[in-house]
Amino acid sequence: MIRSLLISACLLLTLSSCSVYQYGSISSTLPRDTQKGYTYENDTLRLVYRFEGVNCPHTIEVHNKIDQPIYVNWQRSSVISGDQSRPYWSDVAELEIQARTTTFRWVSNISSSYSNISGTISKDEQISFVPPHSYITASYVKLQGGFIQPNTTGSNFSFYTKDGKMTGKKYEYDVLNSPLSFSSFLTYSTDQHFEHPRYVKNQFWMSQLVQTMATPRMLYPVADQFVLEKTTFAGKAGAIVLTTAILVGAAAASPNHK
Repeated sequence: MIRSLLISACLLLTLSSCSVYQYGSISSTLPRDTQKGYTYENDTLRLVYRFEGVNCPHTIEVHNKIDQPIYVNWQRSSVISGDQSRPYWSDVAELEIQARTTTFRWVSNISSSYSNISGTISKDEQISFVPPHSYITASYVKLQGGFIQPNTTGSNFSFYTKDGKMTGKKYEYDVLNSPLSFSSFLTYSTDQHFEHPRYVKNQFWMSQLVQTMATPRMLYPVADQFVLEKTTFAGKAGAIVLTTAILVGAAAASPNHK
């Protein structure tokens, strides 16, 4: 009886624990290398911008083209969205680590442990040194922390994944109506004291948003595409049911249960 209850709960969780995903594509007026990202170049440096990953991580490569060092001041560089500016660098960063282990045997002996650690850690260097004819890679911010509310009417479409055909809804945007648009502002200099700083500002926006049940594992990699995930109500309900079933089963299996 207890074994059947636990098996049924696991089956219910499998059927109901669903997530929905959003895949966003970033565009720019900059030229784009399909393998590397969007590229800006002047007589001193070359910048390569990439945005693929979870929650739209903003990665910048800084290539030094000249015969003397370049210095990048990340505290005086920022991501600008509307009238809000967020520096690439700050003094400290929040640290949160969660670890959970759950083990159960079908009749008894259920163990669960949970730990949470939070605090602050020092971040990477405020000023980066880029030697002549070399480059550095920096990834300081994630641009989108939650699901995006589409502000246009989407269209239904189907596409092929590694596991077969899937369906979803696609939304198209331009620079004027995109729900995610921003500029990257970079401060650099050829002298470490920044007596003569130089600036680069480039604009980006989300040009396409796809909402689907297809998981990242099912999709082929696409450059400059980020992913957001949200657990559905059914998934949360399934997790609650499974937890309840396990607790009931554990109580029933206990030698002290009468």
